[in-house]
Amino acid sequence: MGRTFPNLKAERVERPGYYFNAKLVKLARLQEGEKLPLKVGPWEFIADDHEMTSSQVVRKLLDMKPGIDPQQLTYTVRSPLDRRFPIGEPPKKQWLRTIMIAGVMILIGVWVGQRYA
Repeated sequence: MGRTFPNLKAERVERPGYYFNAKLVKLARLQEGEKLPLKVGPWEFIADDHEMTSSQVVRKLLDMKPGIDPQQLTYTVRSPLDRRFPIGEPPKKQWLRTIMIAGVMILIGVWVGQRYA
């Protein structure tokens, strides 16, 4: 399984095409509206979506950055972030559910503690 970065600060892709991240050594082919995580460093635009084939894009990338090991280079055709969630904080429902579960667990702990004390 690949690494995912849920609910991190990200930027939406406005221009479909190929993007490269040097820290992850990852080439991503993304469509408009998909998100790129900013925590892993900047993403560099390489080529438009239908400008070249994937192998031509990899050749261009290796020519632009000669220090890349082709064996370490990974490729994805989807965003490393989940499209369902908006950029930023997770939905409020999750926070509310977490707080409610924690409160119930504390109440159960207090009740068990008083009963056996």
